[in-house]
Amino acid sequence: KYRRALGKLAWLSQTRDDIHIMVCILSTGQAAPNERHERALRQVLRWLFHDGLVCLTFPSDGEIGSEDYLLTGYCDASHAPMRSTNRKGISGAAIIFCNCLIKSY
Repeated sequence: KYRRALGKLAWLSQTRDDIHIMVCILSTGQAAPNERHERALRQVLRWLFHDGLVCLTFPSDGEIGSEDYLLTGYCDASHAPMRSTNRKGISGAAIIFCNCLIKSY
């Protein structure tokens, strides 16, 4: 049960940066979860159910000009092998909203 719930949280954390660190910490007990890990997992699930529904909302274009809410994304990838780091390739992306970086990987 613990691993299944943690797997679902890991999938959800791809789009929810607010739970990413919590999922990483909970993953340390994945091999042999005990009562402490299960309590922490229940606490995260409880938080998501009650307080995790907070989101950003933006007015429609009719209320304010669309130039005020400019969303820009950049991505790049290199699929060539990198012998110095033993990697097969590297990629990255950045999402910028109103001239502020909101997500990068």
